[in-house]
Amino acid sequence: MTPGNDQHETLRDLMQAMLDGEFDDAQRQQLEARILEDETARQHYLDVMEIHAMVHWSQQWNDAEGDEAPPVKAPVRAARPTRPWRRWAMAAALVLAGIATMMIIESNRAGTGDEPGQTTDKTSSLAMITDMHNVRWADGSQPLQAGQPLATRRLELESGRVQMMFASGAVVDLIGPAVFEMSDRNRAWLHHGELLAWVPDKARGFTVDTPAGRVVDLGTEFALRVDDKGMSLLHVLSGHVEVQGVRTESLIAGQSVQFDATSLSSPTQGSTTPFAELLRPMPMLGYVHYGFDQLDDAKTPDDGVGMLGGPFNANLTWAQPGEGGAAPTQGPFDKALRFDGINDYLTTDFPGIGDDAPRTVALWVRIPADVSRDNAYGMLSYGQHAPGRTWQMSWNPISTDGDVGAARVGLHSSQLVGTTDLRDGQWHHIAATFDGSRFKLYVDAQLEADGDFADKMHTDVSPASHPLTLGRNLSPGGGFFRGAIDEVYFFDAALTADDVRHLMQTNHVPGYEGE
Repeated sequence: MTPGNDQHETLRDLMQAMLDGEFDDAQRQQLEARILEDETARQHYLDVMEIHAMVHWSQQWNDAEGDEAPPVKAPVRAARPTRPWRRWAMAAALVLAGIATMMIIESNRAGTGDEPGQTTDKTSSLAMITDMHNVRWADGSQPLQAGQPLATRRLELESGRVQMMFASGAVVDLIGPAVFEMSDRNRAWLHHGELLAWVPDKARGFTVDTPAGRVVDLGTEFALRVDDKGMSLLHVLSGHVEVQGVRTESLIAGQSVQFDATSLSSPTQGSTTPFAELLRPMPMLGYVHYGFDQLDDAKTPDDGVGMLGGPFNANLTWAQPGEGGAAPTQGPFDKALRFDGINDYLTTDFPGIGDDAPRTVALWVRIPADVSRDNAYGMLSYGQHAPGRTWQMSWNPISTDGDVGAARVGLHSSQLVGTTDLRDGQWHHIAATFDGSRFKLYVDAQLEADGDFADKMHTDVSPASHPLTLGRNLSPGGGFFRGAIDEVYFFDAALTADDVRHLMQTNHVPGYEGE
């Protein structure tokens, strides 16, 4: 066994012991050391703990009495559920429970100071980033990434959203523009911006200082905004919060106050409307990705993350063995794959996302000007070949369905067709999103078509269906795609227009900017 394999086995055994509840102090210290020292081990730990947390969260949601959440459908193959922030906060606490233990041990050595920013050990891990979405750091700021432990530091967020878990167990969502500073294991400064905090019982006393006073949480959820002039707006979502400013006020669920350096309003029945953006769910993007930069023995790897059951690697196939096949070519980002339109195609292990679950499929395509109608279909497809039961991307060859040569998603009678003729020998970026009801089709990051498909989307990912396939039409005796394809992404959420543009321009997945 190689040293790398031995280390992997040890990490696996340590995590299994923790999940089984058979975790002694020596094992805990060994796991903490691995996570601190080895970024690969830390990411593997996060991946395993996330799956474990999702299962636990799903069971808790289903078992909860009086929960406002809708009934949970049967799991969709390879799909990850999207959940409200507060549900994710609880999952985050589960995901990072082991790492939080590490941080608690370290920060207990530091103690908690009485003044903002006071801590004995400035290098102790006070928090860890648990999620990011569309993050843009201010000029001069050091980019951070999910899974990164944080000591006392100042975060300057120009836009986007960052979620972090403190060593105490408190979870904070920060939305930009914002300036935020961690001062201790259970305390922080919000200089300006918006945050959402979930504080479990073990983190009672979690404190957020502002230019006008401080907010002390007593085991609850609250939203806080500080504007550029130092005016603060606090709204309590649940539990009990104390505000310490020119005087002290106690608030309960549903109440709000405003305060600055010279005033503090009386608690009133408030509204969540001012925090509408902050209270939206934070997407947790799982994705499959084929970049075609590695092609060994007619195989190409899936280097995506977060899709349950993955990775889903791909294999090149020829309809008539012994003939030539797809070949590498230059793409927008390193290598791409060229299909001859005669008999070659690529099959994957990925079943796709089924029924009406949200998704996004994005890829680059280059189609020659002299392509024939027989090569139109089969750019990308999966499911059963029937309207609404398959997901098929192609260029449109039928004038009655829309502009000929334009990007097309779906089958005849349930298709969405764009406007740009792709048959020009140039690279174009295509992205199709579905949020559970609306379809949107983007070409070169421009929205070209959208429509309501709420009653038409029933994608079949049963064992009898076809997995994700590139270069071949799924219909019986179907034709083959002619052209080149690069950077195929399949997400388990509907990307926004900004996400699509970001992906096209950078080839970086939104929320994974640190990679």
